[in-house]
Amino acid sequence: MVWLILSTAAVISMWVLAGLASLQAARTARTPQGAIGWVVFLLSAPLLALPLYLIFGHRKFSRYRDTRQKADKILNALRVYSDSHTQDRDALPLNEAPFERLAGYPICNGNRFDLLVDGPAITEAMLAAIREASDYVLVQFYIVRDDNHGRQLKDALIDARNRGVAVWFMTDAVGSHGLSTTFRRDLEKAGVNLVDPDTRPGPKHRFHLNFRNHRKTVIVDGQIGFTGGMNIGDEYMGRDPHYGRWRDTQVRLEGPVVQQLQLGYCEDWFWLTEDPILDLLSWECPKVSSPGKPALVIGTGPGDPNQNGSMMYFSAISAARTRIWIA
Repeated sequence: MVWLILSTAAVISMWVLAGLASLQAARTARTPQGAIGWVVFLLSAPLLALPLYLIFGHRKFSRYRDTRQKADKILNALRVYSDSHTQDRDALPLNEAPFERLAGYPICNGNRFDLLVDGPAITEAMLAAIREASDYVLVQFYIVRDDNHGRQLKDALIDARNRGVAVWFMTDAVGSHGLSTTFRRDLEKAGVNLVDPDTRPGPKHRFHLNFRNHRKTVIVDGQIGFTGGMNIGDEYMGRDPHYGRWRDTQVRLEGPVVQQLQLGYCEDWFWLTEDPILDLLSWECPKVSSPGKPALVIGTGPGDPNQNGSMMYFSAISAARTRIWIA
């Protein structure tokens, strides 16, 4: 009899939790499709759906929104600066409004881009910029490995610290879970600012396994930026026999758009550490010598009110006039 009562109570509790989770999913899902999917899944198979919803169902972290609010001063300065560096709207080949709405600030002119293809070219350009750094270096990768490629980056950062250059370094807790303690300790001994893996938010402390940060960003002195798809590991250099040749792309940026890339780094750093670094960085980045190009950085993440990544692609495809290249 007691067993029957307990079983009945457990079933009732499960359905109550499934119902509450369904209401939460319907209220917070970013898309109607997502809301319907979770509601149907939770109500049809609560025993399986509830633990999955706890892990994958949460949509955003409030601290991302808090960071963006605390960065208002810099954001406003960036908007003013971008306004003053935005080329004549009539000269733009597309309607800029959808992209500027997603980013939160206007397209800025006077930028230069160098497309870097494959690991060796990317690494050579990135390490050269770090070696020329005079003020600070910001580094962020989803994956960093303690192998030949990783130690190249580590040595360059330690050399920068020895020259008196400030360095901030962060990785994703899941993507770089195998990064050795020795690797981190060497950076820490050199005075590199690191995120403490024992205190950082993430799946270690809460059910937010899906909140991964896949950004790959290097910023030097607020003047040069790198972003793209390459992580730090020998496989990205084509050295892993299992993967063989690895194809990737990175872009080297110069001009006012680097400030927008830098703001995204500051938001991620604050979310992980609650340590504001906005006032420690340079926020004046002059236009490159003519002819410069218009540019805009659109960051995506759990703080977005909408699906910024998908909407950016849709906006770009809709704006196309002569061709669309998709890789």
